[in-house]
Amino acid sequence: MILGIMSMRRIVVIPNEEFSSYFPQYTFEKIEKYFNPNLKFETHIISLDENEYKTVTKIGTLVIHPVGFFRGRFIRHFWRILKAIWVVRKHKVDLVRTYNTFQYGFVAMLAAKINRRPFILSLHSDYDRAIRSRGKNYLFWHTLEKIVIRNANSVIVVSPYLYDYARRHGAKGVAVIPNPLNLEPFLRKSENAPNIRSRYGLIGKTVLIFVGRYYDPAKNFVRLLQAFSEIGAELREKTHLLVVGRGGEKREYFNNLISQLGLNSKITFVGFLCHSHLPAYYQASDIFVLPSIYEGLPTSLIEAMAAGLPALTSSHPSMTYLVNSENGVTVDPYNVKEIARRLGYLIQMDSEGRRKLGKLGQQRIINLFHEKSVYNELEKLYLSLIRKGA
Repeated sequence: MILGIMSMRRIVVIPNEEFSSYFPQYTFEKIEKYFNPNLKFETHIISLDENEYKTVTKIGTLVIHPVGFFRGRFIRHFWRILKAIWVVRKHKVDLVRTYNTFQYGFVAMLAAKINRRPFILSLHSDYDRAIRSRGKNYLFWHTLEKIVIRNANSVIVVSPYLYDYARRHGAKGVAVIPNPLNLEPFLRKSENAPNIRSRYGLIGKTVLIFVGRYYDPAKNFVRLLQAFSEIGAELREKTHLLVVGRGGEKREYFNNLISQLGLNSKITFVGFLCHSHLPAYYQASDIFVLPSIYEGLPTSLIEAMAAGLPALTSSHPSMTYLVNSENGVTVDPYNVKEIARRLGYLIQMDSEGRRKLGKLGQQRIINLFHEKSVYNELEKLYLSLIRKGA
């Protein structure tokens, strides 16, 4: 086993979050393949702000290098940079990859450039909008983003919309490679779906499902609630909304808003779910709703469509890449009345009509996403850049 590992090419990955946060939502098998395509590389994970792992830990083909949290901002950033440079140099790493265009991206970029190694950046969202939503230091963050993007040997984007975004920001090479997803659990019929309907008293109801960080303004959850309150009393009476995900510090705010809108009996907050439980919840539902203001390429939408649900999404390009008039509906995310009207359209549609929409959406997802092909594309890109060098 040691000889096998030693013969592998070595890569460094700096994730968006500390490595321990990926558990228990995902199995280790899924996490390992996500960071190490086809398990063909010795993969060193530099886990910033890590609290769970205290020392360097080897798990499978992954080697976790924890970098703890320091209160002093200057010391924290300086130590991150030094640690990343040291890991790349000590382990004779062939390539560096990160999933973040800001602080983590800057750390990865410096570690790669100082060690003269190729650098890959992944873009999963429209970060310009995210920066503007912070309302401060836009010029600084935007400049940092452009520096990181322009210094990447390759930028991986998850949708055609982000391809154009990367090019506008000066990317030299761009590859459209979606996130690797195991669709099988969502395609397979779940025996637990009827139990979920029974548990929440949803027998005979049209069930809407929202999955995601509903506290995030980009998810547009407030307008979704407002639209739900405007679909008319008759439709509301036979409809129920399941909300899966964390609400953060805004849970009380949403509870008050729901009371004001008269939706207390029409919404159930399920909370955070392990990934393995999601297929049953999708299959217990009738319509997926995610009218986001902007997205990169939402995993929840892909999984819901794989489960056969028709979707109501926004007209943002990353959403229309998946959803069109043949397999769901798209709306202006700022127009509450339009969201209400199109939501009412899906609720009033008979079950056979929704099934046909869902089937067409499911087929589109199967055609676009296949876990093995994604890993093959990533492996090819890694090896190509390693051969070319920095």
